[in-house]
Amino acid sequence: MHIVPAGRSQDFITDWYLWHGQREAELAAPYSWLSLTGIHWFTLDPDLIVPSFPGTWHRDGEGVEYVPDPARPVLVDARPAEGPTQVLPYESGAPTKIWAGAVQAELILRGGTFAVRTRDPASAPRAAFRGVPHFPVAPSWDVPAEFESVKAPTDVEVDAVVAGVSHHKAVIGRLHFRLAGEEQSLLVFQTNGAGPSILFRDPTNGDTTYGAGRFLYLRTNDPAAFTRVDFNRAVNPPCAFSQHCTCPLPPPQNTLTVPVTAGETLPGPSAS
Repeated sequence: MHIVPAGRSQDFITDWYLWHGQREAELAAPYSWLSLTGIHWFTLDPDLIVPSFPGTWHRDGEGVEYVPDPARPVLVDARPAEGPTQVLPYESGAPTKIWAGAVQAELILRGGTFAVRTRDPASAPRAAFRGVPHFPVAPSWDVPAEFESVKAPTDVEVDAVVAGVSHHKAVIGRLHFRLAGEEQSLLVFQTNGAGPSILFRDPTNGDTTYGAGRFLYLRTNDPAAFTRVDFNRAVNPPCAFSQHCTCPLPPPQNTLTVPVTAGETLPGPSAS
């Protein structure tokens, strides 16, 4: 049971806890980021064998084919595999899912390099998950903002938590706002399936919050509605929960000068 702190908006706090509960439920789901058990990169060899997962992955030009092991039944998109199958990566928006029992494998593409990652509902991080700690919820961290759009999305390359890996992000504009009386601005990226997003750093990183920064997802796709930034909804990136992620890092221009003591904190003892 959550107790609403005195003097704060009941509706605002209640709405936040409903959102936070959904966030934790998604992380606790059988095939969430917490279920990741490995990420296996293609090298110069066009063939890749993933430990403890049957079959072979074969890189052919700009694509990847999965060749099942006839002695080990697998499902490809919920159907029994009948032979070699062309695999669509996670970035396609409709990735091919391959199952060996409860273990799921999928293809990803990072900076022109393919990798196969596996998920298992029985993973240790998922079994140990007890929720996400956070700062006390405060309506004062929901601040007015002004959105400056760009005429056309601009592609930028950002680094990742994995050395040698990069991500390409489409910038759709910039949000301008004030924190503690100081002018701030953040680039806004278009994100497939999750609405516009913001990757940002602030002085709390590496102390009370995750060292590589945090993410914010705007709750609408309508730029005219980008009138506020609620830092209470700043979340840890997937790499805060799993070493098998390749999360993008915030670009240098998305570094705030004011400590943001709102949103999720480092996974571990709760700050709430």
